[in-house]
This record gives sequence, C-alpha cells and structure tokens, in this order.
Amino acid sequence: MITRILDAGASPLLAPDGAPLVNKTVEFVIVGIDGRPIDVWDALTGERIVGTVYAVTDANGILRSAAHPAQPLALWPNSRGDVATQYACRVHHPSVRDFRGNVPEGSTPLTWVEFMAGGTPLTPQQISVLDAHIGNAAVHLTPAEKTLLGQLAGTSQAAANTMQLTAAVSVGGHLVVTTDASGQAIPASNSVAAHALAIAGITTGAAVSGAPATVQFAGELTEPTWAWTPDLPLFLGANGLLTQAVPVAPAAFALVMGYAITSTKILLHPKTPLFIN
Repeated sequence: MITRILDAGASPLLAPDGAPLVNKTVEFVIVGIDGRPIDVWDALTGERIVGTVYAVTDANGILRSAAHPAQPLALWPNSRGDVATQYACRVHHPSVRDFRGNVPEGSTPLTWVEFMAGGTPLTPQQISVLDAHIGNAAVHLTPAEKTLLGQLAGTSQAAANTMQLTAAVSVGGHLVVTTDASGQAIPASNSVAAHALAIAGITTGAAVSGAPATVQFAGELTEPTWAWTPDLPLFLGANGLLTQAVPVAPAAFALVMGYAITSTKILLHPKTPLFIN
C-alpha cells in the first residue's frame, strides 16, 4: 500500500496549556464528506482501505507509529481514493479538539503543521512560524508573525471545509453539486429525490468536464455579485442553483443549505431535507 510519512519533526505535540502531550494515543480515521467513517478503495491499485490508524506520542511528545514506535507514522494518501475523504484526527487528551486533515500524495514527508492545515501547501516562512508556535509554548511572536498566524488560521479552516472532485460535466461557480456513480461532480437538483441525502457541497469556481472542481461543504462563502436577503435561509433549487424561495411541488424535497449572513456572504451548513409529497 502506498503511504506518506506524517512527520512532526523534532517538535513535540503540545496541549493548549503548552504542556507536551506525552504518551498519548492519536487516532486517524478515514471519513467521508459527512464526517462519518467510510471504507474507501485506492483508485490506482484497487486496494480496500479500512480501519483506524493509531499513533502514539513518546516520552518527549513526538508522534510515532503505534504499531512500530521506533518508526514515524505513515498514512495512506486519501487523495488516491475513489471518493472524497479526509482523516478525522482525535488526540486522547481532554483539552485537544478533534479536527480533520488531508494527506495528499507525495514523496516527501508531510509535516504535522501541513496536515493540520488540511494539506494546504505552506511557505517556508509559515512553516517556520507555526513550528515555533507549536514546538515552543514560550515563544514570543512578533506582531507580524501573529498576523501571519491569523491569516493562515483562516486559510487552514477554509481548506478543511473543501475537497477536490472531478467534474463529470462543465459546472459553474457557486453551484450545488452531488456525485454520479463514478464519484464525479454533477449539478444537484431539488427535483431529483436521490440528491436529497447526497449533497457534496458548493463549487467555489467553475470547472470544465474532466477538470478538478473545488467543492466547499461548510463554513462561510462570499460572492460579490450575490444579492441575498440577510438572515433568511438558502435552499437548493433546480439545476444546482441556490434560492431563498421555499421549494414547493413539483420539487421533490426542500433542503436548507445554510443562510445569508449579508447580501454577499453566506454560511454553508446543510440541514436534513424535507421531502415534499
């Protein structure tokens, strides 16, 4: 099985109070876009990827493979899957929040910082600042470094709420999509009952057939040309379009995708669909 090393380097993992996370178990569970554990197949080799990968921190708080403590942790790159997945990461410490990370395919070790950032490529300057912040709780960051960390935190959160899907047909930006039998993105519609429980998210930009499409499934999304009424819900309409009009028959279901924060900014947070008789 193809794997990629997840290397925390020489920096220990720290709790929010700055104490090293010593002799702690860390779980890595492959999950689908809904956050639930999922079995997945490697799209190139056809291997079935299942189960949970366990890691441990040693006496210094350094991340290691639980099965082979003398070795660094190696994870299967979930960019090789036949469906979109992420790793749900749980550190067995009450003050450390669960989060999701991505392991993109590559030959070089993936740093813990990059994994926490959702697999977003980081500049050497960003890695240096974050490594210092994570590896030394007593570090005093300059105002410029604090600004950089704030900017990166926003980028990391956005990356954690998006995934890449191949467009089965040409799709526009800010279009609600689902997936076809091959796991590729197609426009969703409230007139197709099968789409009700299979929404992938909203495209952040246009993509032609066969090209990768970035799909956001949670969080804030801004488009300057929108003109929504703030504080009202947004529904899935026909052909992947968003609408603030409550769907009625002949629509098959009503699905709240989120709500408008301002006229040009929405909060994407899909709810349970209501089927229309």
